[in-house]
Amino acid sequence: MKRLLATLALLTGALTARADIPIDLFADVLSNSSGTPLQDGALVVLVASPDLTFGQASSSSSLAQNTFFSGNDVVIGQSSVDSSSSGDAGGVTRTLYFNYSNFSNLTQGTTYYLQLYWFTQSMAGTTALIAGENYGVFRSSARTSEGTGDPWVLPTTDGSSLTLSFATQSASGAPSDAFPDAAGQATLTVIPEPATITLIFGVVVGGYVLYRRRSILSRRALAA
Repeated sequence: MKRLLATLALLTGALTARADIPIDLFADVLSNSSGTPLQDGALVVLVASPDLTFGQASSSSSLAQNTFFSGNDVVIGQSSVDSSSSGDAGGVTRTLYFNYSNFSNLTQGTTYYLQLYWFTQSMAGTTALIAGENYGVFRSSARTSEGTGDPWVLPTTDGSSLTLSFATQSASGAPSDAFPDAAGQATLTVIPEPATITLIFGVVVGGYVLYRRRSILSRRALAA
C-alpha cells in the first residue's frame, strides 16, 4: 500500500511538473494606423523578453514558437484576429498553452515580460513579416480591465494560469479603465532585414558617387 501511494505521489508530481500554463488572451479592438479594425486572420504574436527591451519587428524576425523574434525576445505563440469569437471586428479571444519544457530558449525561474504584436498585412501562419507593413504593440505592468487581467509577466511555475487583457474604448462592453482607441492602432513599421538595408544603402551610395562623378566631368567639360 505504501509503495502504491509513493508511486501515485511520483506520478502526480511528474504530471504537475509538466502541467501547461493556459494563457487567456483578450485583445479588442486592434486596428491599422487609420483606426480601421484589422481583418479576420490578421497575425497576432505574443513575445517574451527577460529585460523589457523588446526589439523592433523586421522582415527577418522569426515567428515560430520558441524562436527568437528579435534579440533575446522569444516567441510564445501566434494567434489571429477573429471577430466571431471576440464579438468585435479587430478582436482576439484565444487561449495559448505554455510549458517551460517546450521552450529551450527560456529558463524557468527567470522573470519574462510579455508583449503583444499585431500586424496589418501578415496573416496567421505566415513565416515572414512584410517589410514596410504597419504593426502595433501592447503590454502592461498592472492589472487591466477592472482587475480581470493579470500583469503581462510569464508565470515562473508550471500549472499556473494567466489572463492577458487589452481593451480599447470602442470594444463592446469596454470597462471603465479601457485604453484609448489609439492604443490599439498599428503605427510602427516593420523594417527590412539587415541584408536588405545594406543593399539599399549601397545603391544610394553608389548612385551618389556616380552623380558626383558626372557632375565633376560636366564642370570640366564646360571649363574647357
